[in-house]
Amino acid sequence: MKSLNHVARVVAQEVLAHEDIDSAAKKLRRNFVKFVEAGGGTVDKLKDEKGVINFDDDDIPVIHTVLTQLAQQRGFAYTFMKDHSRTPDLGDTHDFIQEIITRMEKDGMDEKQVIHFATTLDRLFQFSFMATIDYCHRMVDGIALNLMPYPYTHQLAFVKSFEDTLKRQYAISVVEAIMNTGELGAVIRNAKEAGFIDEAVPNYGDDDIADEYKRRDAAVIEYLKANPEIRRFVESKAGGTVEEIWGVKLD
Repeated sequence: MKSLNHVARVVAQEVLAHEDIDSAAKKLRRNFVKFVEAGGGTVDKLKDEKGVINFDDDDIPVIHTVLTQLAQQRGFAYTFMKDHSRTPDLGDTHDFIQEIITRMEKDGMDEKQVIHFATTLDRLFQFSFMATIDYCHRMVDGIALNLMPYPYTHQLAFVKSFEDTLKRQYAISVVEAIMNTGELGAVIRNAKEAGFIDEAVPNYGDDDIADEYKRRDAAVIEYLKANPEIRRFVESKAGGTVEEIWGVKLD
């Protein structure tokens, strides 16, 4: 294991060698605290009984990358620390993940470990999903460009057909989202009534898949908050209110 102070000094020596190392490391530690707090966390949970923040060796590449970006005042980590309400763009996210992977390789991690971390990071930041959505947007723009050589009547007929295809897929996604969310609510409610879940919000454990489901539950709550009509249907299907099922009051 290595302490936050140790990693901060390493980064300070690599990136901020022109500054006083002790002062630079101290500043990096403060910015790391801000980075954690920007995500709604607290470093107190990371401290041991002596008040020292230590990290497992497998986590060092991530911490090293975060501190490097904070030191250089660039990229995902710095953007997130300065304004957590602003989502870093896909380029920053991609570069952040790639820098972590590069750091892992430099630290001698084997290919299996690197692939596992890369998959975890992709899931954590939903990078592949967001990148694919962005690609679909660019494909639509490309279709519009490819229609430029055609007469207006042909252009309109094509995009109307394309619009109908999107409407069908949209309608299907809405129905499936409603049904799946209603079924999820019913499962959680039944589990609580049977005594399998004691806490207000289900705890799926600590592994990567559990984290994915926790994020899913948080996204479901935001989805229902943004769509009151769907919320009413889901509550009817689930047989309980959002507050009873997920332990969150929306109004």
